[in-house]
This record gives sequence, structure tokens and C-alpha cells, in this order.
Amino acid sequence: MGTMPALYILDQGAALGKESERIVVRKEGAVIAEFPLARIEKVLLFGAVQVSTQAIGALLEARIPTAFCNYGGRLRGVLTPVGGKNVFLRVCQVRRLDDAPFRLAAARESVLAKLRGQRSFLARSERNEPGGREAALAELARLLADAAGAGGIGVLRGVEGRAAAVYFRQFPGMLKSDWGFPGRRRRPPTDPANCLLSFGYAVLTNDAASLLAGYALDPCIGYLHELDYGRPSLALDLIEEFRVPVVDRTVVRFLNLNMAGRDDFEVFEDGLRMTDACRKAFLSEYERTVRDGRLRDAMRRQIEALCQAILEGRGYHAHRWEA
Repeated sequence: MGTMPALYILDQGAALGKESERIVVRKEGAVIAEFPLARIEKVLLFGAVQVSTQAIGALLEARIPTAFCNYGGRLRGVLTPVGGKNVFLRVCQVRRLDDAPFRLAAARESVLAKLRGQRSFLARSERNEPGGREAALAELARLLADAAGAGGIGVLRGVEGRAAAVYFRQFPGMLKSDWGFPGRRRRPPTDPANCLLSFGYAVLTNDAASLLAGYALDPCIGYLHELDYGRPSLALDLIEEFRVPVVDRTVVRFLNLNMAGRDDFEVFEDGLRMTDACRKAFLSEYERTVRDGRLRDAMRRQIEALCQAILEGRGYHAHRWEA
């Protein structure tokens, strides 16, 4: 038997335990699911989910990445085994913060990858359903050139912000129905598309943070995103390469194939959130995107390349994706 892509536990009040070589999920005393440890690739726990010390020990021993998130998907922490830590890599990671040429080059690769993905996705939409996106595509091409020539990280962040504005102005045109998308709105998301985007980016960040920790990198020490208390800056750097191929594509497909309706979203704290059923359906599509495109393997390859770049002080080359 092969491994399952991921084990997502969203049922509030559920409890994970270990019996023999299996992870068992219970709710209100009844077993609702169980999985052989050998088949689990990663675990994400959302909200009020309990985990026994035996299950924690088994997940650590099996080196299964395990992330704890709040109900909305924001990362709280990651289980990290003690063994196999490359302390020299971690020291180099910190030292590269003061290596201005390295930091700028790594940050530039992150931004270029994100902008290329945005432009490629829009270009494919224009080819499939022409909708007057030529000006936006031309502007993104100019911004790509600006990013390539940027002489500072602050300049790069400014280019990234302008590109996001151009890209998300075109986003409603990729949706077959009017979902009331007003542009990117994060906290709180105000419409179904923003709700799905925010949740998808949170899950992707959790994926990246778990994988980075497994390679002995600190997910909080990045080169493009500002360092801040509790912010997984390196994970945010890494996901710039994968936002469009993993999350944006999944959101567009999910809405265009009517996998969710308006009643799958409910008002919560001046914004919207998904129902449990919608959340589970979206996670299933998210995993299908990752699996079919072998994008988690691609993320691992990028982390390995980043490790070598950090250790050797040489250039890092971001993942290239074409729609």
C-alpha cells in the first residue's frame, strides 16, 4: 500500500491516539477513523483537536510532519524530531541574513517565481477564454523586468505589491460566476473566493513550515519577508513559488466546477468562513492539485536546493511553473 497524501483532522473535539501501529481518531468515545502509521505522509490538526502523548511519540519517531493550526488554518506550531538536526545549516541560515547579496538574490527569486506564475495563469486564461487581459499581461511583464533589476528588498516588495494588485483585478474574470470578489481581502475574508484563497495559503504555509523544519531549517528566518515574532518568514518566502500552481488553480477549479455554493460560507466576525463540509471538500481538491502536479515533491527539491545555497553561499533558483 502507498502513502496517503495527508491526514487532515478538522472535527472539533476529536482526539488522536495510537493503538499498535495505527493512529486512531475518536470523537465522543467512538472511533471515527484509523490509519496505519506507515501510510501517513503528514498530519494537520485544526482547532480543538486533542493528541495523546503516545500518538505524539509515534509521529515523532516515524518523522511524520505534524502541524497544529487554529480553526482558520493559521499555524500554531510544528512537531519536530530531535534527531538528524544539521546545526551547521541552521548557523549558516542565520548568517545569511547579514549577507546582503545572498539575501537580495534569494528574495528576488521568490518574487520572480510568484510573478511568473501569476502571468502564466492569466495568459492561459486569456488563451482559453479571451477577455481583454492584454494590458494586465503587459504590465506584469514590465513588473517582472522591474523585479529582475531591483536593487533592494524594499523595492522588490513594492514590485510584488503592484503585481498583486494587477493580478487580482483580473481574478474575477477567471471565475465563471460572479462571486462578488472585490480584490484581495485577507483579515477577514469578505467573499467566498477570498475565503478559499486565505485558507489555501494558510495550508500551503503549514506544508512549507513542516517540510522546512524537517530539513533542519528554521521556518521563521527568511530573506524576503520581514522577521517578526511568530511569523514563519522562510515558509512565506518558499510558498511564493507555489501560491499560483497550488492554491489559485485549486480555488478557480473549485468554484468553476460548482464544488461549493453560497450556502457553504457563513458570516463570522465581520467576514466569511467555510462550513466544515466545504473545508473538507476544498482540502480534498488541494491534495489532488498537489498530488497530480507532484508539487510537494517539487517543494522538497526546492528546500534541498535552498539548503545547498545557504551552506555554500551560492545562488538559489526558484521553481519554474507554467500553466
